Amino acid sequence: MKYLFAIVFISLALDAQTVVLSEAQEADWQIKTQKAQPADRVPLGEFIAKVVTPPSLMQSISLPFEANILQLNAAKHMQIKRGDLLAKVTGAEWIDVQKEAVADALALIQQQNTYKRKENLCKEGIIPQKECSKAKTELDTLKIRHEASKAMLKSYGASEPMIETLYRTLRISSFLPIVSQIEGSIYEIDASLGKSISPSQALFVVHQKGNLWLESSIELRYAKRLRNSQDVILHFAGEMFESKVLERASIVDPATQTLLVRFEVPLRTSLLSGTKSNVKVELKIPSLRISKSAVINQDNKKILFVKTKEGYVSMEVAIIGEDETDYFIEDRPELHQPIAVSSIAILKNLTGEEDE
Repeated sequence: MKYLFAIVFISLALDAQTVVLSEAQEADWQIKTQKAQPADRVPLGEFIAKVVTPPSLMQSISLPFEANILQLNAAKHMQIKRGDLLAKVTGAEWIDVQKEAVADALALIQQQNTYKRKENLCKEGIIPQKECSKAKTELDTLKIRHEASKAMLKSYGASEPMIETLYRTLRISSFLPIVSQIEGSIYEIDASLGKSISPSQALFVVHQKGNLWLESSIELRYAKRLRNSQDVILHFAGEMFESKVLERASIVDPATQTLLVRFEVPLRTSLLSGTKSNVKVELKIPSLRISKSAVINQDNKKILFVKTKEGYVSMEVAIIGEDETDYFIEDRPELHQPIAVSSIAILKNLTGEEDE
């Protein structure tokens, strides 16, 4: 046995970072090896997160005039499609804007007839040309007023078919139908039958379909490894999906020393807004996966022992992630050889290093 130790220490004298052992010594000290496994993702950590709705997916349906609810066809959380009738309302301003539109339409029709008649008289020289020019100016003015009235009707919520019907029949409608212009679900409703709604109130708030957000306040040391538009893999509420970092806050919360990080939630998931759970974040980074038992501290560095033709060589490694059992280290060609995963303390002592 003393002879075997002599071989070891002679080797260490030649190279303090290489340990040469015989097969008998490896068996006696129960030194086992395994190869690091390639990995295409690295765990960042697990954090509390919540699914939220982006403001761009929330649309408010309101009216620019005080209205009374005549009919209500929608309820909270109801799924709606484009073109669905949500309610029917009425109001004095709605009646007045239609009256003005009809008056402008009648004035335009009358002026069109006047101009046509005067244009014929001007061609025959019966009346001076200036009369036709004046009639044309008045016609152009009324056309502008007509377009303004049409725009006003649209702003009040009238659809193109309804506006066309109004100009064709010149008959005022006593109610205004509120029709959905988007697909989604009713998130909030502030309307009830017979209730009066002011312009400052929203009849409905509709949650449109689209990619949601997953927000988490992540400890600074982890959040610093994330960047905007970075691809990640998320495990959340029983689902795993590819995502990306939409935004990483640039200001640290002084109380918690965390950064707010916002991830994208694709439509293909079944997650609902408001869901709160732990999220496991994985970075899409190539690496090598090795048992934690293979890594040891030496001179405040993380090292492992790679088995080469010359012996066990200690190598410093950069740990870029970890889970319950393994470390994820930066991939280097020399780390693709067998690595000691047991009796590491013995190998460390054989190098002559005592720092733990």
